[in-house]
Amino acid sequence: MDVEVTGDRELLAALNRAQSRSVPEVEKVVAKGSLNIKKGAQRRVSGLKHAPAYPASISYDLYHGLLTVRSQIGPDKTKRQGALGNLLEFGSRNNAAIPHLLPEFAAEEPRFVAALEDLAADLLGAEVGVVQAHADAFLALLRGTAGLTVYPRPDGAGDGQRVPAGARPPYVVVDVAMETPEGSALAGVSDRVTAWAYCHCVGGNDVACRAVAQLVRSALLDRRPVIAGRATGLIRHDANRPPSADESTGELVVEQTDVYRLDTYPA
Repeated sequence: MDVEVTGDRELLAALNRAQSRSVPEVEKVVAKGSLNIKKGAQRRVSGLKHAPAYPASISYDLYHGLLTVRSQIGPDKTKRQGALGNLLEFGSRNNAAIPHLLPEFAAEEPRFVAALEDLAADLLGAEVGVVQAHADAFLALLRGTAGLTVYPRPDGAGDGQRVPAGARPPYVVVDVAMETPEGSALAGVSDRVTAWAYCHCVGGNDVACRAVAQLVRSALLDRRPVIAGRATGLIRHDANRPPSADESTGELVVEQTDVYRLDTYPA
């Protein structure tokens, strides 16, 4: 007779997208829960005159898959009196049951679930941090460039508007997108990040638009930004949308979009 504790597959899949450290962290939670069940079960059956060696036979083993961590908990039948597990847990017509594993499993379950929920919150919170860190890497380089106005403003300044009302060119509006396309390790977890900065360069005429694009190019191209906990490549220029003119407001505005790419890996 044994009890199994499993790290939920869907949760682990979500955590793998968040951080490559998710499976090892889940393993810690599963191992702690397994140890609690083991020790609790041993306490419940300690001191039995007819089975003094039985408590020492209760143990657990951890098993790993790409997206699972599984623990098998119960008496080891190769150890002294380990074969008594089913008889003690469920009893028989001649022997009263001494429940010990199943009650400990029931007691541990809410603690185990709460621990996984806390871990998920921590790691998924870290995922949000990873997204913002890559955005900040682009934006810091752009905002540190003299003569370049960058929107949106930091931390929602400008009433949270993408481009503040009344803003006049030249300026650049930056959107950042991110993917985790594949893993860099044998485990296959999604720890590689590719981030793109879509830089919408806006000027009052063709010359001004190109000047903004040049400032953006000088700020980003072939730069290696610093991101905590990440090994970063050089920023590359991936694509360009040619300039387009807009006079719908009665004032000429010229815009072109340049796309820059950054690849990073766990440090």
